[in-house]
Amino acid sequence: MQDRLDLAIATDRGPLTVPWPARAALLTELELNENGHAVRDAIKAVGATRPVELKTRAHKAELIRVIDEWGAREGGRAGLPDGIFALRDALEVDLVDAWRKDSF
Repeated sequence: MQDRLDLAIATDRGPLTVPWPARAALLTELELNENGHAVRDAIKAVGATRPVELKTRAHKAELIRVIDEWGAREGGRAGLPDGIFALRDALEVDLVDAWRKDSF
């Protein structure tokens, strides 16, 4: 039996699961980033009982920015914990889909 549950983040195409070690690393990155606290608080508030819902496009964009900066420091996507870059890509798809929806 697993000691800790993975983190699920709600996306427009369904929840995306991030392994527990990646969750801890992501929270550390968000803690270090002065603009990442709203996203960090949303993740902490939900825990592992249900998917985290990022309520605004600004929160999704902020999480993408944090992941991009983190990846740049770690030498790209290969330097990030499992699941983090997939989360980044899913959030980007959400934002592009929202932009397209608003444009038409």
